[in-house]
Amino acid sequence: MILSSQLGFTRSTAFLIILTLLCLPDLWSQNRNLRKTAEQYIENNRYYEAADLLKSYCPTRPKDLEAWYWLAKSQFESNDCEAALQSLHHLEAESKKEDLESLLLFGRTYHQLHEYAQAIEYYKRFLAVGSKDERFTSVVNEVKRCASGLRLNYISDEVLVENMGSIVNSRYDDFCPLESPNYPNRIYFSSTRTLRIQDRFADDGQWLESVQGFDTDMFGTEIENGAWVEAEPLNPQLNTAEHEVLQGFSEDGMALVFTRSHLLNDGAFWVDTFSTSDEESPGQKWNHSPFSPDEKVRGIYFFNDTTLFFSASRPDGFGGFDLYLSLKRNDQWSPAINLGDQVNSEFDEVTPFMCKDGRTLFFSSNRLSSMGGFDIFTCHFDEKMHQWPSPQNVGRPLNSAGNDLFFRISSDGLMSMFSSDRKSGLGGHDIYSAYFKKPQLANLSASIPPLFLEVRDFQLFNQSVVDMHGESETHLPMDVFDVPFLLYRDDQVVTPQNKTKLEKLIGFLQTYPHLTVEVLCHSDQTSVSNFDLFFSIKRAEQIGSYLQQKGIKSNSIYLRGLGGNYPVALNELNGKDNETGRFYNRRIDFRLHHKDEVPVQVHYQFPEFMESLGDERLSRYYEIIDGLSYRIEFVTLDQLYKGDLLSKYSDSIIEKNPESRNYQYCSGLFKDFDDALKHLSIIRSEGFQDAKVIPYLNGIRLSGLTMDENLLQQYPDLRNYMLYLN
Repeated sequence: MILSSQLGFTRSTAFLIILTLLCLPDLWSQNRNLRKTAEQYIENNRYYEAADLLKSYCPTRPKDLEAWYWLAKSQFESNDCEAALQSLHHLEAESKKEDLESLLLFGRTYHQLHEYAQAIEYYKRFLAVGSKDERFTSVVNEVKRCASGLRLNYISDEVLVENMGSIVNSRYDDFCPLESPNYPNRIYFSSTRTLRIQDRFADDGQWLESVQGFDTDMFGTEIENGAWVEAEPLNPQLNTAEHEVLQGFSEDGMALVFTRSHLLNDGAFWVDTFSTSDEESPGQKWNHSPFSPDEKVRGIYFFNDTTLFFSASRPDGFGGFDLYLSLKRNDQWSPAINLGDQVNSEFDEVTPFMCKDGRTLFFSSNRLSSMGGFDIFTCHFDEKMHQWPSPQNVGRPLNSAGNDLFFRISSDGLMSMFSSDRKSGLGGHDIYSAYFKKPQLANLSASIPPLFLEVRDFQLFNQSVVDMHGESETHLPMDVFDVPFLLYRDDQVVTPQNKTKLEKLIGFLQTYPHLTVEVLCHSDQTSVSNFDLFFSIKRAEQIGSYLQQKGIKSNSIYLRGLGGNYPVALNELNGKDNETGRFYNRRIDFRLHHKDEVPVQVHYQFPEFMESLGDERLSRYYEIIDGLSYRIEFVTLDQLYKGDLLSKYSDSIIEKNPESRNYQYCSGLFKDFDDALKHLSIIRSEGFQDAKVIPYLNGIRLSGLTMDENLLQQYPDLRNYMLYLN
């Protein structure tokens, strides 16, 4: 007889075994509950919670291969790719045959880790046993993207990419970051982090059920003490129980465009003006957008308030989502213009961004030259060929094997923001910052014309030059100096493009220091006002200051603010705004004096455009100031003149000597002294008793010292002025 003690079997041990056997049904029941709860989490895309439960369940059920697959899937979706590989290898060891879903997940996991060779191996194993269905074609494309990844698998040191951290991002989707147009240290974005009770609807709009789910809301954050503060939701009236997704800002930053819908990827467009009143309705529907009511749009970008880029899937496209452009004319958005097959592909092009130069385009695409999912691409419009070149993948670290979207460069050109679901993130899509070693010049200043679409019509900077009388010179002699003109968009006129032209002019003035230069600033205003003229002279002052900084003497510079008095092109055409004319009229001209004393022919560059767009007032101005002319100076001030005289009479301008603080306000322009004298009487009757007639020679004021007998003989009318003085 063998005793139980001889087997190491005591009464206490027996008790524990019996107790364990009695508890097994409860343990099995608990495990079944773990699995069931995990499945429910997976159905609702709550992979973090599912992974936590399955990590407890799967070790107790090594043969439950379906549970192990769901564990690997949950680990993959919750950004734990290394753990997912361990679970997949367990599956591979326990499986008696190739499992399609496991092979595909293997490939996707290695793909996300940028281990492209291993990813290709598993993708090909999937293709070898899978049927040639829609998924087969998709995996073939993934193999091609892995091949692109192998070519692009190097990390540029020209840009540093970092996750914006848990203070901004969540474990769910955070996307569409927008820089505030008015506050450079503030950003806005959308996030699917709010847990709410949501209604589900059928395709016909019929209510189905209420479920607990995550809602997309709009958030904002800003930098304080050098770090981002915790993101907070926007106005609670804007963030409703539906999905609100940021889309863009108006040019002045005073209007926010977003979509609202019970479906995340659909929705009507809304506009909000940041009202803080509780009585205000939470935004207004954008009823006159360029989109049809049921159209799906994948990203918009306002280049300005009249130019909108967007992504949509339309019958006239090249496949999938294409990039389009719409222009606002007379408060109506034009039919959309497809950017063409050089930009668009048979795949999807989404989330466009156009730099300030109006030539450099960024967007995301899942084309086969992507290294996985959506990558960021860029291309720069070829002004000579008038077409887009093939877009280029910007590579790592901006791109990843995940989906990289919503790329936008900051207004200072030093950083960018985008969203990515790369597996190194916190979960879902995260917002990333990218810091450039060198500023991105394309986003620092506007070009002339401002948009690539206008290049052909504007014909700026072409080789033919038209003189001020409109006579074309196509073959200029070698001893000719072309005096440039400058174009500007806002009050900043010393732009990089204009500096290049100014350096050329400065070099010529330094070579012939006896020359004097007249700086004439025009505007595109249709009516003359005090502000228009004052802003014109202030822009001319910027140019004068730059010339002085470069060594040009102040007594060689004359400044004129002409405002909208003398447009070169029509501001309006057939009762409508003529944008071509307006951009040409925002211009600074130069006139050189004593040029007859240099051994070089001076030739004035002049904008070239269709004759029908021209305005005769500028040529009239140059005809009148050629030789002798007169103006009435009615007041000299060191600040803005606030009366109505400038707008009351024609040909009002402001002059300034860089050596003086004062602005000389003038009215009228006459070839005959008697006409000038009559206007002087009118001005004095307005209360300006100190007003006086000023004679000019070729646009430059004459002094008594320069009015010799030779000049009096050449311009007999000048004697009438001399007699008046005496």
